[in-house]
Amino acid sequence: MVRTWLDQLLLGRLSDGQRWVWIGVLLLLILSAPLLDVLGYPHFHLNLYPLPIILAVFLFRERGLLMVAVMVGVYSLLQFHRDTGSAAMMVNNFFELLVLSLVGVVCHGLVKSYRRLYRRESELAAARQEVLMTLTHELRSPLFAAQGTIESLLRSFERMSPEQLRDQLQAAGVALTLVNREVEGITQLFRVESGKLRVHPERLQLEEVFEGVRSRHPEVSRRSHQLAFSGGELELTADRLLLTQALDNLVTNALRHSPRGLVELSGSVNDGKVVIAIQ
Repeated sequence: MVRTWLDQLLLGRLSDGQRWVWIGVLLLLILSAPLLDVLGYPHFHLNLYPLPIILAVFLFRERGLLMVAVMVGVYSLLQFHRDTGSAAMMVNNFFELLVLSLVGVVCHGLVKSYRRLYRRESELAAARQEVLMTLTHELRSPLFAAQGTIESLLRSFERMSPEQLRDQLQAAGVALTLVNREVEGITQLFRVESGKLRVHPERLQLEEVFEGVRSRHPEVSRRSHQLAFSGGELELTADRLLLTQALDNLVTNALRHSPRGLVELSGSVNDGKVVIAIQ
């Protein structure tokens, strides 16, 4: 339970009840300084100053730091006035307040950085989970199609003509190509997240890339779409695999969301750069 409370305090995710408990602890720490002074321990309470500073930063961020710094400053002035204006006491209190303020600023920066990092990791984990769920959904159809085709072949391939057998094998090949494309995409995504993606630029002819995209879409011949390419004679410098995957994603979305008809991938030159468009 204590660990859970500390974790929620660090992340700034306290319930109303937990927040009031921590505020009570903060007030107790602040009031302990004059209390210890009255009890005859004027130096021991100095060791407690960093605790309310840090706790106030966790609870109220910049406002907490300012609040505790002001309270400590007021208490130091009262102490200075009570001790008949000792110059040494004034200098000592000033440096104490300066050190405590620096501790608070450092603590505030660490808290902000940690919470920002935690939010980023949480968002990445949520995005990764969403991608995995989408991948599972996308893989289900081609896997079932390939499984159904293979089971059909096992049951009746002896009675099939060569043309029928070829069609069934092509259907299974199309389904497995879709599976391979999805797995390849998720693999690249994880490489990007882990920082292990390596780019290998080389001189390419656009026609070679277009052929790579075409080979990834054998299902086009079985749909009411046509896939066309133009500008294949152009040359450019790029990573063959990454460029092919990027264009493959564009073509996949176009085939999935466009009405029946022609999907064209074209290349052109604009200001000395190769521009690839899909329509």
